[in-house]
Amino acid sequence: MGQPEMKCCDRPHVSQPWPSVLLCLIAGFLLSFAFDAPTSAWYAQTHYEMTLAAYDSLPPNVRDKIPRKVLLDASNEPDGTAYDPVQGYQGQNKAENKDCYHGDPRCIKDLTDKLLRALQQNYRDWNNIGLLMGQLAHHVQDLNQPYHAAMVLPSGYSEKDLPCHKEFEERAKYPMSAGVRAVSSAASYMPDANNVGQRALRYLIHVRPAKCVGVPDLDSCCRDHAVPLWVYKEIAENSVRDTVGHWTTIFDKARPTPEPPKPPVIQTTPGRGCEGGVDCGDYCCPTPEICSYSNAQCADLVRRIGSHHYHQCKKAHTCWPK
Repeated sequence: MGQPEMKCCDRPHVSQPWPSVLLCLIAGFLLSFAFDAPTSAWYAQTHYEMTLAAYDSLPPNVRDKIPRKVLLDASNEPDGTAYDPVQGYQGQNKAENKDCYHGDPRCIKDLTDKLLRALQQNYRDWNNIGLLMGQLAHHVQDLNQPYHAAMVLPSGYSEKDLPCHKEFEERAKYPMSAGVRAVSSAASYMPDANNVGQRALRYLIHVRPAKCVGVPDLDSCCRDHAVPLWVYKEIAENSVRDTVGHWTTIFDKARPTPEPPKPPVIQTTPGRGCEGGVDCGDYCCPTPEICSYSNAQCADLVRRIGSHHYHQCKKAHTCWPK
């Protein structure tokens, strides 16, 4: 009988050239990164696709200013992961950001404030803006994940009550991709983070297998639990819309508020007549509407306060003495 085929690192009794052993170890190290998916957030592919769909939903005049690659890379930056859609690669490329639990509304508020300040600068650093938009997208999308919502909101669940977190996210990649492609329109407002989390919690009954809590063979129990595909689809759609809603609202807030147009002021030159205006009796006014309004308004003021306020009232309405 033939011996089973053995890989290079499976031959403990065969002397191998040192470079060969070294290459084998390096390959194993790299593969461990490629297939070690993070358990603290959506997979890198899922974040990438949801953020790309949100980016494509922005108005062209906004979208064209944002560095696309910076934005998409930043959508996985809090997890320290990377995703290449061409290579289909996902791996750890830096340390995970553990400043706050992913999806925590405090993270969302902090990034919202930073993005708003960046947009209000006279000189806009679009690389930094793209970075902040990607990081914000990550946390908004994580808050739409029912397990995360249960951890960051007062839901009454502890981590031991939430089995199959990793399995749920691992299975989400392909149905979530389908849900992202089905998004027909994007929100134009920023939903309250607490409302986003409460909506995500409503999906927990379909996602969390209560029968798996405390069982000895948790892995088998999680494998046997199927999440309905429509749940993934709706969560994907909500995530994309919420991401666009946050971005759009922040951009709107960053726009300077235009000053209201000032009414035309006509210099009060006694004795010049009503040239350029309408004869309103003792005074001339720019239009008949101002004339009638001013007379009624000022007459009422005279009755209540005194005749010495009449001239001040008429002047306030851009009228002038004859």
